[in-house]
Amino acid sequence: DGITCQIYPNPTTGILKFEIRNLKKCFITLKVYSSLGVEIAEWIHEEFSPGLHSFDFDAGKLSAGNYECVLRFDGAIRACRKMVVIR
Repeated sequence: DGITCQIYPNPTTGILKFEIRNLKKCFITLKVYSSLGVEIAEWIHEEFSPGLHSFDFDAGKLSAGNYECVLRFDGAIRACRKMVVIR
């Protein structure tokens, strides 16, 4: 489907990098959820042209634990990535 994504370093203690590659223009939303399903942050919410896009997220402000990053392209869930914050 022309979409790839990576999240690193994982586990993390601070800045987390997320890379997305899309082959067509689309609206991208990336949200971070706690292990209980509570939305912690809306990290990305905008339209992107085709290409490789990189974003930083300061996970250092989060409590230690497991989180989930949910990536949507044009409203449809395309990727879920586990994120672990350690102290």
